[in-house]
Amino acid sequence: MIKEKIGVVIRTKNEGRWIAYCLKALAEQEGVVLPTVVLVDCKSEDSTVERARQVWPSIKVLTYEGEYFPGKSINQGMDALAGCEYLVVLSAHCVPVGKNWLHEMVKPLLNDPKIAGSYCRQLPTTASNYENYRDLVNCFSEESRVQRKDSFFHNAASVIRKEVWRSNKFDESLKHIEDRYWAREVLSNGWLIHYNSDASVVHEHGLNQHDDEYRSFRGKGVASLLDSSALIDYWHDFAERVSDTLVIGLCSDLKNVHDDSYHELNTDGNQIVLIPKRGTEELVGHYRSMKRKVDWDDLSLYDLLSRIVKDFAAQGDLFDYVYFVDLDKNCLSESKIKDYLSASLSYGADMCVKVTSYKEDFFMLDSGEQSWVPLSSKLMDTYENKPHFKKARYGDGTLIRSVNLISGIIPKDVFFDE
Repeated sequence: MIKEKIGVVIRTKNEGRWIAYCLKALAEQEGVVLPTVVLVDCKSEDSTVERARQVWPSIKVLTYEGEYFPGKSINQGMDALAGCEYLVVLSAHCVPVGKNWLHEMVKPLLNDPKIAGSYCRQLPTTASNYENYRDLVNCFSEESRVQRKDSFFHNAASVIRKEVWRSNKFDESLKHIEDRYWAREVLSNGWLIHYNSDASVVHEHGLNQHDDEYRSFRGKGVASLLDSSALIDYWHDFAERVSDTLVIGLCSDLKNVHDDSYHELNTDGNQIVLIPKRGTEELVGHYRSMKRKVDWDDLSLYDLLSRIVKDFAAQGDLFDYVYFVDLDKNCLSESKIKDYLSASLSYGADMCVKVTSYKEDFFMLDSGEQSWVPLSSKLMDTYENKPHFKKARYGDGTLIRSVNLISGIIPKDVFFDE
């Protein structure tokens, strides 16, 4: 049991998708005293701060002001960690793997008083593209090492001694690589740097955040060398276990709502709310429901879900996902929600939706609503060459990240259930 006090600095800007996972992973750490956590937030607009407070009520939130410099943000957080002997820097989108992560992070500094700081291994998820896989494989090996000259250091997940930081704070004038600059300085002062492969975080977007439009033939080959499936599976299983979902059921009556399925889903961090369809003012029964509002008729489904999620957020109830279903046509299904959640985590999808595929000629009413125009430039083509369309069947089940609904960002990555 490590009894020394540990402080954690988490930097955020619109990290609503990740912050709950990050903090829930910290809350499960064993072999250490529960750390003091400081959140340095750069004016997030997606309920990052509110979600953090919901998960970790004692968290201290600091607001970063002015032009962003990572060293300044880290120093601001560390200044607030009075009494802590070891200072951890953690990016909100890096989630600790395993319940001994924090213990393993600090252990090298306890074992060797010459080590100024240590950084841990970063792993991709199954949703990471090959280029991000490649970067993480190349930078973070499976073997720990002590660095006497190499100044590589990474503040996505690192720990340093408080006494070293006091005399070697992070440079507040650098736009990036403040971590490597700091490591170079402490090495020149006779300290050592440690790379710790026994502690890992998942970092889905990697070091350089290659998007899906960038592809390298080398990336796929290098990605195949990563033999850490058990660690990646741990993240997937953890995220499935701790994800909170708000289930919104649309219906005109309660005939398809049954006690067993309702109570099966309405547990832990999940909640269910029923909303009446147009023409039905309210649902009478013992299930939680909302009274239909007059202005709902003028809202799109996306805007309606957004409104409901924000209403819950205003009451302190925030979620990782929202699941929408038309209960006049479908029953509540825990297995389907779990399947969609698994798909979202596996593929990094912001939305999972039931669809029907078509390969047909379609016509669309032009902007002036005067005539119908074909969507394809070539009509009556062979089947293979016809345009391919997918029709979303939202009422048959749709899972969407709540951060998209709160921030108003239309989902980019969609998983199609055909």
